[in-house]
Amino acid sequence: MKKPESGVSQEIFEFGERVQREIRVLRLKQVIEALGVGRSTIYDRMNPSSPRYDPTFPRPIRLSGGSQGRGAIGWINSEICIWINSRVSASRH
Repeated sequence: MKKPESGVSQEIFEFGERVQREIRVLRLKQVIEALGVGRSTIYDRMNPSSPRYDPTFPRPIRLSGGSQGRGAIGWINSEICIWINSRVSASRH
């Protein structure tokens, strides 16, 4: 049985474990709602040139093809939840 990392409560760890078993894709609007930030903040977190870049922020997956990379994308729900939990943990230290 896995154990939570230092600073992560057992409850949060078990929640993350349950979420990982159920793969669900979130679209941009859902990620915006989950994080309480704007569209540009999400894209800035993924852009290495941005001052708000966060290399730990989950990368989206391509859901459909599109010319020049313009197809639909989404984020794995469990990855977003784990990232949020990491922010909570970091803010408690």
